[in-house]
Amino acid sequence: MNTLGMKALQQVKDNMMKPIYEKRRHLGCEWCGTTFYGYYSKEKQSMFNSPCFIEEGVSVFIPPCPNEDCGMESFGVYDAKSALHHYNKRKEKERKKAERKAKKDAEPVKVSKKLTYPNKQAYHDRIEHLAANPDDLTKYEIMSSYFLDKIFWKKFGKGCHTLQSRHFTIKNAYGMGRTGAILAKHGWADLRLTLK
Repeated sequence: MNTLGMKALQQVKDNMMKPIYEKRRHLGCEWCGTTFYGYYSKEKQSMFNSPCFIEEGVSVFIPPCPNEDCGMESFGVYDAKSALHHYNKRKEKERKKAERKAKKDAEPVKVSKKLTYPNKQAYHDRIEHLAANPDDLTKYEIMSSYFLDKIFWKKFGKGCHTLQSRHFTIKNAYGMGRTGAILAKHGWADLRLTLK
């Protein structure tokens, strides 16, 4: 095929594509929920823009999101209806996840039969308070090796350490135990009464 034939073929293709590029489209960003009007183009409109395939296998470049806070360029830009659908679906998922987390955090934390806290925040506040002031430990907190392990971890990090609380000396220790064929590491607290 000669170059004249190629130019004529390219001219026919450009004339076929002209209505696609000239049509004003209602577009939207699925990341920030912004809708805007724009045009498809033949050339890149931003550095990270990649071609998008639309009807009949035609590739075009989609304009980037006009919202500068979005920062997603043309990633996630579709027609307005589907972009808003994706945006609302994602926001609904995030809302439900936040509700589940809030519901879980509001539930009482039961450490043992007689050691319960009204919610997760009160539980963590109590651990932080006792790590700073071990003399405030109650008898049920001293009897719970799980709770004492949390206090030791908060105060000292990992390892074996000793804590003095009023007239008690509490030492956490780790040893190896066998459960069936599985070798597991178990922690316990060694509690001693110090007489003065």
